Amino acid sequence: MDVTSAKGFSAELRQKNFVIGCRHAFTLVELLVVIAIIAVLAALLLPVLSHAKGKATAATCANNVHQINLAVAMYAGNNGGSYPYCWTGSNVGSGICWYSYILPELANTNALLCPTKEIWRSQIKLSYMFSLDGTISDYAANYQAGGGKSPLMPQLGPAKDAVVAHPATTVYVVDAGTQPSNSTDGALCVTRQSPEKKQCWIMDDPGGVESILVTGPSSFDDNWCGPSIRHSGRSNIGFMDGHNEAMKPNWYYHGTPWLIPALGG
Repeated sequence: MDVTSAKGFSAELRQKNFVIGCRHAFTLVELLVVIAIIAVLAALLLPVLSHAKGKATAATCANNVHQINLAVAMYAGNNGGSYPYCWTGSNVGSGICWYSYILPELANTNALLCPTKEIWRSQIKLSYMFSLDGTISDYAANYQAGGGKSPLMPQLGPAKDAVVAHPATTVYVVDAGTQPSNSTDGALCVTRQSPEKKQCWIMDDPGGVESILVTGPSSFDDNWCGPSIRHSGRSNIGFMDGHNEAMKPNWYYHGTPWLIPALGG
């Protein structure tokens, strides 16, 4: 093959490659169709992925409540059957919280943090913290089980396991927390519209002795609360027999027996 023929062959080959390349290029219409298909698939998959993520964070939270239950049981076993105080302090503005008492029995402090609550809290700034050791908790303990002690307030509790009449239906710890309404109707006290409090960690009856703190907004009191239903309208709850489950908030209302160790739900 002479030089002229070789050049002609090379040019012909380049032309064929160009034609082949052009045949495989996307047209604008085809590109728009592909984009539309991707958008439809994304619209179908995103809710599924979001639901799966919600299930995963709820499962992590449930495991946290289980670990807290175990730690509380070990604490009671080492302290003559007494549950930890919800709080003790030299004044009403700072002190030791219930979760600080059980820290030696917890594997780590991550068990005190609910992933869902932490996402919400990352968007706000905490200007106040009761705990002297700087630890925070996304879970609230039942005040009627732990009680409290301060020179400025009469001592209440803590309860002993021997006085718990129905431990399987008596709440000890729950997802914290909301600003509940004071009502005898469990469908009205805590709803999806109930404001979330910043860093509350004590739960009591909305009509109990500290009802003004429980039902007050974060700006008034950021320690007391009702349960939070941040997991698809349910709370992860730890009971005094050691089991935990996710429940709707209809158990929580003015006069509820679910918080009274001598009664139970």
